[in-house]
Amino acid sequence: MPEDRIFVCSDMAFYTKEKHFSDLEIAGEYPVLQIFRLDEEGGRKTPPRTSVDLPLLFNDVQWTSIEQCVKPLRAVAGLISQFECVETDRLHMAVLAALLGRTVRLEPSSYFKIKAIFEYTLHRFPTVSFEERGSDYTLAEQGSRAEARLLRDTVKRLNLDRQAEWEQRASVLRQNDALLLRLEKLQKKLSETSAEKDLEIKKWEDLVDRERKRRRDLTDHVTHLERDEACKRREFDEVRQELDRIKSSRLHRLNERYYSIFRLPVFGFVLRIVRKIIVK
Repeated sequence: MPEDRIFVCSDMAFYTKEKHFSDLEIAGEYPVLQIFRLDEEGGRKTPPRTSVDLPLLFNDVQWTSIEQCVKPLRAVAGLISQFECVETDRLHMAVLAALLGRTVRLEPSSYFKIKAIFEYTLHRFPTVSFEERGSDYTLAEQGSRAEARLLRDTVKRLNLDRQAEWEQRASVLRQNDALLLRLEKLQKKLSETSAEKDLEIKKWEDLVDRERKRRRDLTDHVTHLERDEACKRREFDEVRQELDRIKSSRLHRLNERYYSIFRLPVFGFVLRIVRKIIVK
């Protein structure tokens, strides 16, 4: 078992620090401040005319941060500090007054918690005293007040549950808005990516089309060259055939013999001279 000291506390109303009250140490200028309950928990039918039930000013207010709690707490503490004595049947007012060093006179409420807590811890404060006092209400009235208090607590709990539900709904809506915003960003990014991909695909398609056109042009050029080559071959064959016919003709043979005579050393020379004379 660990050797640490463990404390259990179900009420964190005064988990405060000294700095919250350091500038409120004012000597009491007035004698008595009376803070008696006006709700169903009060034990007096008719509280004194000088009594002020301060906590009713903040009844059912929900605080969610230290800053929200400190402001009203300092306001009440500043008021209490101006009095020498506090008479109350409000437990938290008695605790706050005791922490501020005021004289505290406690009275019981319709619950037994004030007496129990006084006997448990508050009796150790020399400035705090408890005075027994009977309730101003009959048993029947106390029963009716208890029912009213139970009904009020039930309504309060329902309101808190409803507030918690609304806060949960608000949290869900905020999460939903965040998800929708994220979805919009993803869709925008996807759209931009898709547009970039489409542009890239279009570039590749244009490149493929240009390559196909170039290949078609090359194919057409090769086909044209092949046709020209075939035509040239046909023309060459025709010329060669014509040349063969000329070579095989009688006139060609006669011409060959004629020129062979001209190539003779002496006789050919004489014939060339004679031909020049004739041509002239």
